[in-house]
Amino acid sequence: FRRVTTSGSAVLAMSFGNAIVVPRIGCLPELATDEGAVFYDPGDAAGLETSLERSADRDLTAMGECNRRRVGQYDWASIAAQTERVYAAAASQ
Repeated sequence: FRRVTTSGSAVLAMSFGNAIVVPRIGCLPELATDEGAVFYDPGDAAGLETSLERSADRDLTAMGECNRRRVGQYDWASIAAQTERVYAAAASQ
């Protein structure tokens, strides 16, 4: 990614219980945590390569389980409830 506002591929990988390697830009630092992702600086020419090398030393299974739990909070019922609260708050102003 060079710019990102959301990442369906990261969410999909996380929902399958996979660790992810992503740049520290846009929504990705909010979506993932250091427990489930290896982040890199997209401005660093060797950043992706270095992060992939670092991921070899990580417990990818544990990272994936962390990610599966994290994206579990993004179910449709929760998202609908949050959206409803935002609209209700806006309507009451």
